[in-house]
Amino acid sequence: MRAFDREKAWAPRYVGDELDATSRRAEQARADAQLWAARAAATDDAATAEQLRADAAAAAAQAVELAERVAQLEDADTARGAWYANTAATRDAAHRARGALAARGVNLDADDERVTAAEWLAAHRAEQAAEDPHRKINYESQLTDPDERHAAADTAAPGVDLAAGRAEPLAETDVPDIRDAAEPDAGEHADPAQRHRVPTAEESAATVARAQTALAEITARRQADAAREAADRDQQRCDELTRWAEHDQATEQTPAHDTHAHAARADEDDLALGR
Repeated sequence: MRAFDREKAWAPRYVGDELDATSRRAEQARADAQLWAARAAATDDAATAEQLRADAAAAAAQAVELAERVAQLEDADTARGAWYANTAATRDAAHRARGALAARGVNLDADDERVTAAEWLAAHRAEQAAEDPHRKINYESQLTDPDERHAAADTAAPGVDLAAGRAEPLAETDVPDIRDAAEPDAGEHADPAQRHRVPTAEESAATVARAQTALAEITARRQADAAREAADRDQQRCDELTRWAEHDQATEQTPAHDTHAHAARADEDDLALGR
């Protein structure tokens, strides 16, 4: 549930209601422009015709502006759909977790049930410190002073695995995480009656910027997933080739008499089975 809360922080705004209102307003402006232009052409009064033509031009300009805003909102709506699909697994896990907690009588919406990450980490470290003197030692590496290991890691060259004595690629972690940097949209849970309105140009621009940031995050995740899958396939292929090579090597090293004995036993088995 906490993971899904973090995913919701960078969600593109829901603009379905605003998109509908803006589309209706744009269609009305186009109809008004056509109607007033027709009335201007049909009237004999020059002043009235001039006023109608001015109104028709203003309505046509408004229709063009609203059409551009509709296109922006459609892009934001598409980004919202992409975010919804990309976070589907986390959303499903959160819903199932809420149901499981409710069955256990845990209400995470209550203040006394909330635990921050800092509080959990402090409790975890306290528990580890209390249990360490009594913990069973299974490996020699556990006898090493943690402070000494940390000091050795600080002095080691970047990318060097101290345990294996070889260079290993290090993952870049000092990068901003959109789940921590983003802020939930304030209007996400606004009154539905207030969402059926035409947003201003500034609001539409902000919505598009948020949607573009979300799409960039989704693209980066998909690329990372593709790279991970490719690496897994390469590793599986490497493991398969290694097994084949080991099998061929074992076969080549099998003594000749063992091979003959195995063939004789196979013939005996065939005779016993009536083959």
